[in-house]
Amino acid sequence: MANELINIDTGAALIGGAAYVAKDFFKVLMKTPAEELAGMIGDKLRERRAFLQIKSLNRLKEKCAKKVIDPKEINMKVLYPYLESISLEEDETLQEAWANLMANYVDPNKNLHIGVYPSVLKELSTIELTILQDMVKGQLYSTKADATTTSNIFAADVCSNLERLGIIKEQLLDPSFNKRRFDTHLLDIQKEIKGSGWYEITNFGKQFVNACKED
Repeated sequence: MANELINIDTGAALIGGAAYVAKDFFKVLMKTPAEELAGMIGDKLRERRAFLQIKSLNRLKEKCAKKVIDPKEINMKVLYPYLESISLEEDETLQEAWANLMANYVDPNKNLHIGVYPSVLKELSTIELTILQDMVKGQLYSTKADATTTSNIFAADVCSNLERLGIIKEQLLDPSFNKRRFDTHLLDIQKEIKGSGWYEITNFGKQFVNACKED
């Protein structure tokens, strides 16, 4: 079990006796035996994950009771990612989004069948979810500030993640200013279309955000 914490035995085969010296010193530093410590950590992690699952299920139950939902059975492709993801989620905003999403899944009146939403939600941070909620309201975001505004700027890695998930897209510049030059060459017009640097939410993104909202 100690080798699961630090892989010293494997290192010994690579760098010789120095690794064994480090291993002995590591044992001196640990007041609790490595096997016992690893077991304690494992128990604590399992306990914490179970607590978060129970917390989320109770929140979901309360939402169903509040909205008078008679929960229907849902696909394991939805249920399993939910239980797995919520066991690691401690952020209250995202916990609420998970509860809303699952309430919509179990509501027979919603007819929510697409199973990919849990896979999308587990990839998001609170900041990213907030940005998407703003975009649903019509706000645009950019990775660069322009001369007119310094608001609605998001980090490049956030932009890349949201774009990767297919929930935002870059607005394209209107090529009409080139129409007079290229009115007989449509393909040339298409080549002139460039990104504006500003991003908007996709139709899929809107549907996803709405699925994570409480009516």
